[in-house]
Amino acid sequence: MLQLPTHKLKTDVSTRWNSAYEMLRRVLEQQTVICAALLSPEVRRSSTDIFTLNETDIGNAKEIVRALKSLQVATTVISEEKTPHIINP
Repeated sequence: MLQLPTHKLKTDVSTRWNSAYEMLRRVLEQQTVICAALLSPEVRRSSTDIFTLNETDIGNAKEIVRALKSLQVATTVISEEKTPHIINP
């Protein structure tokens, strides 16, 4: 109905830095579905039970994801190398 991919939300794992990146990225992707679920009468007991991200929170999350994306790419590339190393000039 909302034309979004069907994905589960991710959980932050303290021993993996990129899990926070993946968690935030997934929450932003699924934000519409999350809000719809929270507004569903089957889920909420009263309007005071709803806690969602405000526009500032969403903007901050987008900035964090944007900043961490290059680190995620670099980590993936380095971890795929058989002998990763940095060459000194």
